Amino acid sequence: MNLRFFMLAAAALALLGGCAGGPGSAEPNLGAACQLKPCACEKIDTPFWKRAETVPLEWQADGSATCPAGYVLRRTDAEK
Repeated sequence: MNLRFFMLAAAALALLGGCAGGPGSAEPNLGAACQLKPCACEKIDTPFWKRAETVPLEWQADGSATCPAGYVLRRTDAEK
């Protein structure tokens, strides 16, 4: 019984951990990756049922991309 409870609790935590998102969960070198792959700056506080407002990327002196305050850097699927 204890093993079954432990397995269910571990599965639930893994599923919830996969849903965690937000500004701190971005890929570590996404700013550099945006030099080669399409990215966008999306508004942080957008409800899930709406399309996030986007603004142009801002480029730093080292060539990495960043976003203004209130926006987060995300990969886009513009390649398709």
